[in-house]
Amino acid sequence: MAALTPMTRDEMRSLKDKTDEENRLRQVEQCVERMYTCAINTAKTFTSSQWRAEFYNGQCREGFDGMFVIKNINDILSGLRRLFPDCSVEFKSVSVAMGPDRKMHDISNLDKNILMFLGNTGVKQYIVISWG
Repeated sequence: MAALTPMTRDEMRSLKDKTDEENRLRQVEQCVERMYTCAINTAKTFTSSQWRAEFYNGQCREGFDGMFVIKNINDILSGLRRLFPDCSVEFKSVSVAMGPDRKMHDISNLDKNILMFLGNTGVKQYIVISWG
């Protein structure tokens, strides 16, 4: 039988929060590892000097849980910056609207009076690792 650890009342009260935080940190680490692998594969395979994960209204085409990433962005960026110390690692947020060409266009710099006439707007967010 494994050794049993005595638990105080305070330890019992905080056990759920402690377990939740350990799980969150494990998920952050897994996310950082996947992003690291994607960036390394991009550098090995393409002449591009950057990798990016794109999030649109909380969804991510690259298979990451967009809501989790955005909620934990500071820890994820910190982990990526440790792994890519002399690369640029940034999180960018851009307001977008669909144009007549059915593509999303950056509207971040448009006058606020014009924005009220635009339909189908959203927010694109990116994690960008650049080594160029």
